[in-house]
Amino acid sequence: MLVGSGRGMGSVGGSPVGAAAGSWRQFFVSARPERRHSQRRQLNWRVDLTHKQLFEQYVYAGAITRNPDAIAAMFTEDGVLDAPLVPEGHPLYRRLVGREAIRSGTAAYHQQFPAQGTANVDLSSVVLHDTADPDVFIAEIDVAFDEVNGRRTMMSIVQIFRLRDGRIAMLRDYFAELPAVASDANAT
Repeated sequence: MLVGSGRGMGSVGGSPVGAAAGSWRQFFVSARPERRHSQRRQLNWRVDLTHKQLFEQYVYAGAITRNPDAIAAMFTEDGVLDAPLVPEGHPLYRRLVGREAIRSGTAAYHQQFPAQGTANVDLSSVVLHDTADPDVFIAEIDVAFDEVNGRRTMMSIVQIFRLRDGRIAMLRDYFAELPAVASDANAT
């Protein structure tokens, strides 16, 4: 799957990934606290995942392994998963609030809707957009599926992630099921 910013492959937010690597050593040397005598200073630093890393974890938990426990663990305790385009009767129809609701809703979704085919990584793409708010990013996704019957279908998705303390506080997932999957679900 291609991950980029639309301004060149291998970039996030328009800057090449790792472009500032040469300045890391300078940063850590200048950020090192001065030691006085034998006094040690405890730093409680926590490094959050980048938007790209968090998105990749979410894709792995949801689309690849289809693991509701792993999906729910990525959310804050009061996190919200909202899929406003799905029809009534869909397992994700209502807002899922809290990890347990997200876990049970995504489990029901994965049971009701089997994988739609094999994702064709070469024909699929993802563009991540940073926003003015460092806790919000947008994923624009086009997934190509190679189905068992030889047919190829595309699914377009837009996801808006709002983070809090390194976890997903709100995910608005704009997608519609592929026509074949939606009609199969309505027939049951």
